[in-house]
Amino acid sequence: MAGASIKIAQILAGNALIAGGPQVTGTDMGEVMRSVVLASTIAPRFDPDQAPLEDGRAYTATDGQTYARKELGLATRPGAFPGPDVQFLKELDGTVHLHVGLEDRLPAGVPAGTVLLGEMSGVPPRIVWAQGTFDLPMPTPYTDATSGMRRQRILARLTPEQVAALFAAMSQSGQGAHLVIDHRFAFRQVVRPPNGRPRPLPLPDRRELPEVVLRDPFSRGGMVTPFAPQLVEAPVLMNLMPLTMTVDAVALPMLRPSADLIAVTDLQIAELVVPIDVLDRIKHRRGFDDVIIIPTGPDPVANEDLVREVAFSRQLPFFFDPLLDQNTAVFRAISGSGSMEPEWQDTEWGTIRPSEFVNTVHLLPHEIRLSYDAARGLPHMMPVHYQSPDGSRRLRVLLRAEPWYDPSRVAMLQAALSRQTAGSYMHPRIIAGGIASARLSLRTVFPEDIEMPDGDTAEIDLRAPFDLTLDLSEEFYALLVTILTGPVGLTGTVVAVLTAATDTQEAATRVIPVALTFQRIGAPPLDRAVVSAPINPSSVALTNRAAHEITITEASASMLMVDANALLPASVLPAQVTATLPLRLAPGGRMVVSFEAQSTTTGIVWNALDAALGGMTLDIDPQAALRAVHALAPATTLGWKLRVLSPQLGADQSATPDVDRLLAVEVQMRQADGPMSQITLMGGELTFTFPRSLDDLASANDAVAFLTLTVQVRGVYPNGRGDWSAAAPNTGDTLFVFVPPRVPGGGS
Repeated sequence: MAGASIKIAQILAGNALIAGGPQVTGTDMGEVMRSVVLASTIAPRFDPDQAPLEDGRAYTATDGQTYARKELGLATRPGAFPGPDVQFLKELDGTVHLHVGLEDRLPAGVPAGTVLLGEMSGVPPRIVWAQGTFDLPMPTPYTDATSGMRRQRILARLTPEQVAALFAAMSQSGQGAHLVIDHRFAFRQVVRPPNGRPRPLPLPDRRELPEVVLRDPFSRGGMVTPFAPQLVEAPVLMNLMPLTMTVDAVALPMLRPSADLIAVTDLQIAELVVPIDVLDRIKHRRGFDDVIIIPTGPDPVANEDLVREVAFSRQLPFFFDPLLDQNTAVFRAISGSGSMEPEWQDTEWGTIRPSEFVNTVHLLPHEIRLSYDAARGLPHMMPVHYQSPDGSRRLRVLLRAEPWYDPSRVAMLQAALSRQTAGSYMHPRIIAGGIASARLSLRTVFPEDIEMPDGDTAEIDLRAPFDLTLDLSEEFYALLVTILTGPVGLTGTVVAVLTAATDTQEAATRVIPVALTFQRIGAPPLDRAVVSAPINPSSVALTNRAAHEITITEASASMLMVDANALLPASVLPAQVTATLPLRLAPGGRMVVSFEAQSTTTGIVWNALDAALGGMTLDIDPQAALRAVHALAPATTLGWKLRVLSPQLGADQSATPDVDRLLAVEVQMRQADGPMSQITLMGGELTFTFPRSLDDLASANDAVAFLTLTVQVRGVYPNGRGDWSAAAPNTGDTLFVFVPPRVPGGGS
């Protein structure tokens, strides 16, 4: 039998997530944006001949501002594969979403600066075709940072049946699929008295005049203190929708001029003051918790207006010919047609390639390391002692190895892709995969008779940990533990064959180092949870689940605005740790770590935080850990076979007086600091199996290759026992015992 052989047991692999999505703790950004749009909408005022009742033209309000009923179109997808911004998108768990991007458009020929009329009503958008209807979620409005155009995005989660139905509807022209979106807006139409003069309103009691204050939907508390400036500037949500508002007293005739405003304070909709007729239209809408009426001062003279509401629909054709190149990306995630995968590329952060999943990138492991067994609180090593069929003593040692990714390099990769891809990747997820095959080989730390499963290598899956089982002789085991507890460790390489972008290209290879050592463990068991906050979370709670202290020397974070209506974050803000590094967490310890943005956060909102912790080490004493591994190893019956002989018992005692005749010999034996073992010889010979621990094999002392004992003996006589002899050493697999001469009157 070979001195050492190796087997590989692969743990079930999938699309292993290396750097996942951030934890969303703040208010949903879609709700924030819809509330901002609602709060910023003031019904314009028109003379009767300028009432905006038709499409395709501009109307002039009484304040001189021109308005037009909005037109709607599909947004254009940017990048190397332009086309309509409609896509089926697949996530790591197989979930499919339908993404639709829309943009508001001005009618042709209207003056520059014309304001659009119409916001989406409470009726859900829907796709209608010959065979059915599919309701979509309410869209999230936003302003495109590049073009400045107003846009909406819709993200609908689909079941497999819905995917099949929508694919058929959208890819077949005969289905007549179209997107229907209902809009509405309100305006005030001037109603003048016959003589053309304003009709003064009676001055009611002060307590009867309302000031409408809407409770802050994000404060989770009581009413916000009224705030009444004449001009409010609110760069809301990462400057996607900057608002600068001044309100003419004539525009709000029901209120005092000093209160004619919309206030947005601290980036939250804190207070909204509107005429009472507008209140009737907005108080039932989403985004506001409650309405409170507060008395205010007398009302000025005002004209009487007629408030009108207009509803209209926009229909967009929703057929995309799958044979056209511009539509390839629409169906790619569900049909598999087309190839958008570029080649693997080597970067300073590792070897990467975009994956077939949205906002997701493949990354090769930086190293293969020994895993940490959180259940046992030790490096993942489990030895078992056994006796082979040929009678020799051997060991099976299980080592769990895992692909290891440097957290600091992963964080820098995410930041670089967010900066450099013009929005194609925003704080992307990093996953393992995209590899055609991988083979492991160990370097020749063992003699020539080591056996691998397939010659000199073994096939592995680099997306998940794998168990490396070594079958060793005792001599090889002593060498193995010396290597594992050393700084270099059990070394080798994994040669990964990368998946080519096209079938005609030759597959490239990359070499990943293997280093299995107690002194550099893989990912430590460190739990992290974002400390919940209504808005702008900035702290992360860390919990050490290891049995050893964890040290963190690098820490940063990304503050993100995540919208439930989009699979990509809307924006990413780099943040730095406020604590002094390094951070140290005792076993089982918990620590709250805070971060602050690297640049000013005025006018910025985020609702998610993703902490990047690097330079992590476990404070493991290799020798102490090895002793603990041995202590937890299953007990074994294997050990030293010790042959104990007593020439005195085997000799003829016929001439010896009965009282001094030796009946038996008691032997006490102790190995080093181990427990005392005692046997009794009734005849001339006895074979005893002395326990042999794994620590004996791992010791650097050559003497442990032999059984070394401290021995003392005494005789058993018809009338009692003699005295114990002086302790004496014995080395080897044979022990001769001699009872010292009996002292007259000695013993018991």
